[in-house]
Amino acid sequence: MRNLRYDGRQSNMTTTNKTMCRTSTPPLRFALLASLLLVSFHVQQAIAAFDEHLHPAPVFGTGMVLQQNMPIRVWGTATPGEEISVTLGTENSRVKTSKEGTWSVELSARKASFDSLSLSINEIKFDDILIGEVWICAGQSNMQFPLKQCDNGNELLRRADNPNLRIMRHQGLRLVAKDGYTERELNRCNTRDFFQTEWLKSDLKSAAMASAVGWIFAEQLQKKLNVPVGIIQISVGGSAMNNWIPPRVARKNPITSGLYQGDWLNNRSVVAAHQRRAKDAMKPVIEPGKPYTIGETPYRWLCEPGFLFEAGIAPLQFLSFQGVVWYQGESDAYSDVAASDAAQLFPLLIESWRNHFNQCELPFLFVQLPSFRHADWSTFRESQRQTELTIPNTMMAVTIDLGDETNIHPTDKKPIGDRLLRLAINNVYKTEKDKERLSFPTVVNIEHIENKLVINFDNCGSGFLPIEGQLNGFEIGDTEGNFETVIAKQTGQESITLLCKTSNPSTVRYLWGDYPKNKVKLFNEDGLPVGPFYISVTKSPLDSPSSADRSKMPPIVAHRGASAAAPENTIPAFELAWERGADAIELDCHLTADGHIVCIHDKDTKKVADKKLVIKTSKLDELRNLDVGSWLDEKFSGTTIPTLTEAMATVPSDKKIYIEVKCNAAIVPKLFQDIKQSQLNKDQIVIISFDAEVIRQVELTDPLLKTYWLTSIKKDEFGDASPSLEKILKTLAHTGTDGVSTNHAQLCPNLIRGIQQAGYQHHVWTVDQPQIAEKLWLWGTESITTNRPEKIRLHFQKDTSAPDEQR
Repeated sequence: MRNLRYDGRQSNMTTTNKTMCRTSTPPLRFALLASLLLVSFHVQQAIAAFDEHLHPAPVFGTGMVLQQNMPIRVWGTATPGEEISVTLGTENSRVKTSKEGTWSVELSARKASFDSLSLSINEIKFDDILIGEVWICAGQSNMQFPLKQCDNGNELLRRADNPNLRIMRHQGLRLVAKDGYTERELNRCNTRDFFQTEWLKSDLKSAAMASAVGWIFAEQLQKKLNVPVGIIQISVGGSAMNNWIPPRVARKNPITSGLYQGDWLNNRSVVAAHQRRAKDAMKPVIEPGKPYTIGETPYRWLCEPGFLFEAGIAPLQFLSFQGVVWYQGESDAYSDVAASDAAQLFPLLIESWRNHFNQCELPFLFVQLPSFRHADWSTFRESQRQTELTIPNTMMAVTIDLGDETNIHPTDKKPIGDRLLRLAINNVYKTEKDKERLSFPTVVNIEHIENKLVINFDNCGSGFLPIEGQLNGFEIGDTEGNFETVIAKQTGQESITLLCKTSNPSTVRYLWGDYPKNKVKLFNEDGLPVGPFYISVTKSPLDSPSSADRSKMPPIVAHRGASAAAPENTIPAFELAWERGADAIELDCHLTADGHIVCIHDKDTKKVADKKLVIKTSKLDELRNLDVGSWLDEKFSGTTIPTLTEAMATVPSDKKIYIEVKCNAAIVPKLFQDIKQSQLNKDQIVIISFDAEVIRQVELTDPLLKTYWLTSIKKDEFGDASPSLEKILKTLAHTGTDGVSTNHAQLCPNLIRGIQQAGYQHHVWTVDQPQIAEKLWLWGTESITTNRPEKIRLHFQKDTSAPDEQR
C-alpha cells in the first residue's frame, strides 16, 4: 500500500458524532500560524492538546459517505513519531506521524455499496460508512436556505427518511449580531473552530434544516444512480467570493489585494455591509483606535478575505469527491463594478479550488442568479455566463424564470435542484441510460442579413415551446452603446429573427434588466429557458483561440520519429513515421566537434551505442562508425546516426519537421546553413528548445521562422503550476517566439487558455494514450507529439468518422 505524507496544510473544525465528541486541534504548522491570531494562552493550550491526542481530519465521522471509484485518503494529526493504523473494512495501512505531527494514508478505490463499513484509526472507530457519490455544496444564503422553508417543503419532507442520503452541514456563527458576539461565539472566531459539523442520515429533522438546493439535488441523484450519496454543505449567508478564495491567491490578485491593506474595518475596498456587521459582532473585542489588520488580530471575522476558504474548504484538501455545486453571487452584485469584477473573481475561485484539490477538471455546477429587482444583477449574470463559456467543465443552471421581485431569498428552490441534477447527469456522469435529453438552449451565432439579425440556438430539441403573446426581451445596441427594444419572432425551430432598425448593429442583449421574469418566453422542448446574454453581432460567443475545428484530426508529431517501433532519431524512425501518417516528425540535434549537426537526444552515445562518445568533442566520422539500432532490435543492426540534412531530406512536401536543439546557441549559424541548403520551405520547419536563448537567437536571425519554447509543467507545494502562466508569458515575450510546447502530466485547461489569450500557441508532448490526446485536443492544444502516431491517428479517425449519435 502506498502511503502519502500529509504536509500539514490543514485547518480544523469542531466535530461531533454519535460515537465520540471532541475538539480537533491543528497541526504544528497551523498552530504556529495561529500565534499571530490567538493570545498566548490559547496557543499553548492548543499545542499541549496536539501533542497528546490523535485527531483524524474533521470530515471523518460515523455515517459518512466516501467517494466511489477514487482513492480513499485518510489523514489527520497525532503525536510526532506515533504509529497510525488505519483500517477500512478489511483493508489496513500503517504509517508513522511526521515530525510536524501529521499523517496520511491512501486506501484502494472502491465501488459504490449500500453495505456499511467501519473505519478504525488506532483506538478511534467510525461506523456505518457507505461508498457512493460525494458533492460539496457551497455558497451563501440561497445555498443555505433550508428545505423546510422552500415551496412544497412539507411535501418534500415526507420523503426525507433516506438512510442512503447523508448530510454533513457546516454550522458557522450568525452573520448579524447587533449586540455583539457572546464570549462563547468569540471563542469560535478562528478558522479552527468556526464551523461545527457532523454526518447525519437524511430524516425529517436533518433534511428540514439542510440546504434545499443541495438536498433536492442529492436526493434525486441518489435515486437516479441508485448509490449512496453524501453532501458536504458549507454555506454562509452574506459571504462574498473573496471570502472563499485562498489568501495566498487573493493577496496577489489586483482586484482583491487591496482588501488586505490597512484597517479592514475602514478600507473602502471592503463591502460596507461586511464592515458594519463586523463592527457590531466584534464590538466586545475591538480596541478603539487600533486598526483591524487582516492576519494580526486575536479574533477573526467570518467575512474577512479568505476566511471561509481557510475554515471550510482547506480542511477538505485530501478528500476525494465528485464535484462542487455552487450558489453564490448576491454579495458580489451590489454595484456594476463589483458585478464586472466577478468575471475575473469567479474563474479565479474555481481555478484556486481545483489547484487546492489537485483536480484540474473538478466539475463545478453553479446557479445563475434568478430574477430580482436590482440594476446590477444583469451584469453579474453575464459574468456567470462568460465563466461557463470560458472555463472548461463548468456548468450553469439558468434560473431567470425563477425568483422573487423583492425577496432576495426566493422560495422556488426545487426547479434549481432539478436543473443542477440534469447538468450533473448530462455532463459529469454521462451514462446513456440516465442521460437527460437536453441541456439549456444556448446561442450558436448571430447572422446579420440585410435589415435583420437571425439568432441561431442549439439544445432546443424539436424546437422552442409555443410562444404566447409578443416575444419580448430583445434589445439591439449600436457601436456607441445605445440600445433599443426590437420586435422579435420565431422563424425556425431553433432561430429567432430581430428586425434591425440601426445600420450598424454591434450587440444583442436578451432579458437585460432589473426584473425580466415576466418576459421569459423562450423555452426548449424540455421546458428549460434561454438565459440572459449580451453578445456581439459579428462574433460567435463560442469562438475562442482553441475552439476552431475541434472535431477534426489534431496535427500529430512523431516524437524522435516513430520511436516506439524504430530506433529514435534515425532514418528508419523518420521514414516509419511518414508511413504511419504523422503530420510532422520531431528530432533532437547536437553540434559535433567538426561543425556538423547530428540527430541524437543525449549529449553522448552511451544509451544508443556500445561505445560512449561525447557529441561536442567527437567528429562526424567517428560518430558514423557507431551502430545505434541494435540496442532496440537486431533487425535495425547497422543503423547510423544521421545528420540533420539527411533527416530533412525525408520530409514530404506537405509535412513538417520539428527540430529540437539540445545544445547551446552556438549551433544557430550552422542550423541556418543546413536549413538554407535543404529543399524545405520555411513553413515546413519549426525550431524548438528548452534553452530560451536558442529560441531568441533563432528569432533574431529570422523572425519568420516558426519557433516554440519548451518547458516542463510541474506543481509546486501549493498545487500551483510551475512555471506560472506569468513566468511563461514573460519568457515568450523575451524570446519573441510563436508559442510554447509543454508536457501534459500537470497541465490544466486554464493554463492553455491563458497562453492562447495572450496571443501565443500551445503544443504538447509526449502523449501516447489516445484518451489523454483527445482530452488535450478538446482543451485547445494545437498539436500532439507522440511516440505512437499510428495509434493516436487511428483513435481520432474512429471518433471523427462515427455518426453523431455514436460519439
